[in-house]
Amino acid sequence: QQEDMEVDAPPSPRKLRDRQALALARVAPPKKELTPKRKGKAPMKKPRKTRKQQKGRGTTGKQMAQPLPSADMLRLTYTVPLRRTAQLKCCILCNEVPDVKMVVKKEAKDADEADPNAAEPEDDGYVTCSVAHCNQRMHPECVEKFICSEYTPKNAQLLFNNAGPVCPAHVCFHCFEERQKNTSRFGRMINCSKCVRTFHVQCLPAGAKTHYTSGKATFVCHCHTEDVLPIKEHMRMKICTECEEDCLEETDSKKDGDARMECRLCTNVFHKRCAFKEVRGLTQAYNFDLCSFCISGSTIVSGQHVLAYCSVATYGHPTGWYPAVALAIKDIPPNIKKILYGRKLGRVGWIPVMWVWKAAAKPFYDVIHRSRVQRITLSSYKNMQTDDFKKEVAELAQKFRPPTADFDNLAMMQTIKFISKNEYVGMPRRRLFMLKIDFECDCKPDANGFKCSTLKCSNRENGFECAPGCDEKGGICMNRGMQRVSNKEKFKLDEAPKGKGMGVFATETIGKLEYIFEYCGEVISKEELEKRQERMRQLRSLDEWTFAMGIAAGLTCDARFKGSAARYVNHSCAPNAQVKCVEVPVYMQNCPRGKICYETRLKVTALREIKAGEEITFKYELEKASGLALDVCKCGAKNCVGKIGAASKKDTNKDERYEDGMTFSDEEEEMDESVVEKKNQKGKKATAAKKTQQTVKRRASAIALGPAAKKSK
Repeated sequence: QQEDMEVDAPPSPRKLRDRQALALARVAPPKKELTPKRKGKAPMKKPRKTRKQQKGRGTTGKQMAQPLPSADMLRLTYTVPLRRTAQLKCCILCNEVPDVKMVVKKEAKDADEADPNAAEPEDDGYVTCSVAHCNQRMHPECVEKFICSEYTPKNAQLLFNNAGPVCPAHVCFHCFEERQKNTSRFGRMINCSKCVRTFHVQCLPAGAKTHYTSGKATFVCHCHTEDVLPIKEHMRMKICTECEEDCLEETDSKKDGDARMECRLCTNVFHKRCAFKEVRGLTQAYNFDLCSFCISGSTIVSGQHVLAYCSVATYGHPTGWYPAVALAIKDIPPNIKKILYGRKLGRVGWIPVMWVWKAAAKPFYDVIHRSRVQRITLSSYKNMQTDDFKKEVAELAQKFRPPTADFDNLAMMQTIKFISKNEYVGMPRRRLFMLKIDFECDCKPDANGFKCSTLKCSNRENGFECAPGCDEKGGICMNRGMQRVSNKEKFKLDEAPKGKGMGVFATETIGKLEYIFEYCGEVISKEELEKRQERMRQLRSLDEWTFAMGIAAGLTCDARFKGSAARYVNHSCAPNAQVKCVEVPVYMQNCPRGKICYETRLKVTALREIKAGEEITFKYELEKASGLALDVCKCGAKNCVGKIGAASKKDTNKDERYEDGMTFSDEEEEMDESVVEKKNQKGKKATAAKKTQQTVKRRASAIALGPAAKKSK
């Protein structure tokens, strides 16, 4: 299949060498080597390994956070590796040539034994991809060092929550680069026939060419264009592609880091301090002559707002950079498509765009080379030729994020394990405590025979569920919902409006203070919670959310990987339900006589009457952890705050989790520590000065009042 995916082009010397090695390997297929027969018995067979016993396979229940790359590692990057024949016989992350070693059998006793000319690849210590049914191999050193844009094998491992690294064939590179990493896992994908990148069908780069080989759809991405156009000085951008500061040629700074560097493949410019120190995987030497977009192969998809260079004066506007929209070939009108086919429409690396001129009543279409199409940023207005388009670019600043694939809620649900009770992780047994039996309420049944249905019940008010003895006294106790097993559910899971993902909706009318369901998950310790928060910081994904709720002192209920239907309840600033920690009676055989064991659980009850078809919501009451961002609230209530939760008092860090440069060098860390120490010393001095001023004032007031004031006191 890998050979069929190659495009019809003259093979390179490396491909010829690979095919010769494959031809030698396929002269005689290797047969199974049997062990010598024992007397009167069948030959021994090796026990088959299970999936968990295979190297680097399977998932783990605990979340082990992987270390972030060092500061030097962040200044190092790799280019996108090329696709080669016999991909499974070599590392997918480096330029290794497949080497099939010949294993010659010297003696053959029987004719059924292995052919002496058969070739078998030896085990050279490769690491196999941890995704099931994927046999792609990687070098251990490549797994540790490889980084290209947002993708690293370790980061993909955190995303899949696997025990081993994940190769780039299982994620969409465009969604992964835009930090929609959970979205990148699902959906139909198509791979490039010349490099190892994979994309969603709706995320194919503009300027790519799709073709079918042996009934399988593949494409050639825009990075493999054969057309190289000259770039003149007046076409260059005016801002740095990394820091978005002015990057003009006339600079008065004598620092080497402020030097203006030009990309040799596109119109981007950048400061030398903003460039990578080293780039691996290039065919030519790296002399700070490539921007980060050309190195990592950043994509521009159809429907994305871009800046395109217009080389022809149109509608009275001079040549220069203007805002446009990248298009797919199917979105171009048929009459315009006939004209554009003569302008290299459909060739690899040529992007069809549409300019919407203010002075024209009709849009203007053209085909532009990828080197003259750039992304729109907040500072893109500095590249405009006229001032008329600055306001238009400012309006487009809110839409500058490229479109990605839609989040597949149903596919994400399949990765979650539904449970009906809490699971304790890293603990030998669940946490219980004992109380006396006489801790009961004095509620009496009403006219309908129900009791303990209001907050007048002492147990309900104090956060306890009544014991079974409450029913024995007469009447039906309404404060024992978590102890009763009911097969009838009054809710269902469905997609929520306003882009909130999945939600929980009532199928029947739910009364006030009525029990709905339990918020179940994995009960973890404080140390395990910090590990999972560190995983979220390192994952750097915009579609990764927290499902942790405090359940007891030092314990947290996390429903990220295992949970009940309550994990899908959305936040609202005007909720109709609430979550409370409730002590539920648990009867144990070894419990002392005269006492009852209680377990702390999370109970979801209705704050008011919830009608059928209404979405069930409660308030999250989240606290911003250090280095993590608060999600935007989409409840639409009148008293909506705009964000879910608030920053904790201990958290003084205002940085969001998706800001670049979260890892600093040792020198920067020492500088930061010194600055913090100076601030602490200044604060201590200020507090000491305030205390001395207060004592001086007290003494002065005491001296002014004299002994008469002391007697009155």
